Amino acid sequence: EEQYGGAGLGKLGYCIMIEELARGCPSTCITIGVSSSLCGTPISFAGTEEQKRKYLTAIIQGKMLGAYALTEAGSGSDAAGMKTTAVDDGDAYVLNGEKVFVTNGGIADVLVTFGLTDKAKGARGGITSFIVEKGMKGFKVERDEEKMGIHGSSTAVLVFQDMRVP
Repeated sequence: EEQYGGAGLGKLGYCIMIEELARGCPSTCITIGVSSSLCGTPISFAGTEEQKRKYLTAIIQGKMLGAYALTEAGSGSDAAGMKTTAVDDGDAYVLNGEKVFVTNGGIADVLVTFGLTDKAKGARGGITSFIVEKGMKGFKVERDEEKMGIHGSSTAVLVFQDMRVP
């Protein structure tokens, strides 16, 4: 988005940029694409103005790298099967769970992740997204995944253990 420092390329321009990056280096392409699109888009769509100024501007300027943590070992990308919990504790949510195959997970400064806030509602209103910063207490990069290719891109397992997210 231009108001946060974006180039104003539009969707087509962005797609062409990503395609050209992929032609030169798939690892660089996926690193930048996940940061700007998978992390940046949820913040742009649902973040507060303060969050947009803080995170989108830094991602666009290359001062922060973003990640997107949805996939879990038992459910894959099926959010309805998510096991990570997010319990409202007054001034924060307490997250507990594990995410796998998180692109940029081992090196990201900020990530968007998801937790089950109402098991009865499940994927129909019972899942909430959260912005997590590297270094938050209870957040741990468990390990980097062994991959067959695109080795220049970090793919990690992340653990949230009693992590408080305001």
